Amino acid sequence: MKKNNVAGTWNLISGYMDNRGTRIDILGSHPSGMVIFTEDLHFMVIVHNPDIPNFASGDRSNGTPEEYKTAVTNSLGAYGTYTIDENGDFLEQHVIGSTFQNMNGSSRGRNELTEKVDGNKMSETLKIADGITVNLVWQRAQVNKKTIAVIGATGAQGKGLVNALVNEGAFNVRAITRNPEKYSGEAQEAVFGDLNNLQSLTDAFQNAYGVFVVTNFWEGQTKLLKRKMQLMPQRQQA
Repeated sequence: MKKNNVAGTWNLISGYMDNRGTRIDILGSHPSGMVIFTEDLHFMVIVHNPDIPNFASGDRSNGTPEEYKTAVTNSLGAYGTYTIDENGDFLEQHVIGSTFQNMNGSSRGRNELTEKVDGNKMSETLKIADGITVNLVWQRAQVNKKTIAVIGATGAQGKGLVNALVNEGAFNVRAITRNPEKYSGEAQEAVFGDLNNLQSLTDAFQNAYGVFVVTNFWEGQTKLLKRKMQLMPQRQQA
């Protein structure tokens, strides 16, 4: 299957318009939304302002002009198809239908719309006019997957293992490192763990389905075997 970096479900965590250097919160202070990119190259997106007031009548067909205007200008939904390039990055969007009918049948390429994935975040930039853009940040939604913990995730072999697991997509990957605040790899989680601190490993293995241990060969087999013997009862209890 061709690599697809944008495929998945993403939750909106930030959204605003940049009007020639002036920030406008077009979806309010707490923008909300979701976009889904399927593996077969379809998409569906909705964004809205969750803080606008309800219709006083409680009936969407019986609102005031101001209520209708507020609803329309604080939400947008669309669905259609998209394409990716040879690297699996977003290339173009084709809108089949939208809550704003003027978008129906329209297409946007990278000169207007970009989707840049960095780990579990995706930055979207939509060019409206010269100097005016809509900027959205999405975070990949975490489904209820089993977790694989990886010790040695920052080393060359560990990084390769993490990347392979993430690309496969079957598991949530947890990197165990002595410096989680500095971790910049692809794992969905990064937690503290030190082979010399048994309690830290017990905490790091919490709710893990499995563990990969990439260790330093030069530390010696005796020391490694001792650690394994220490860890086995802890894993059995977890």
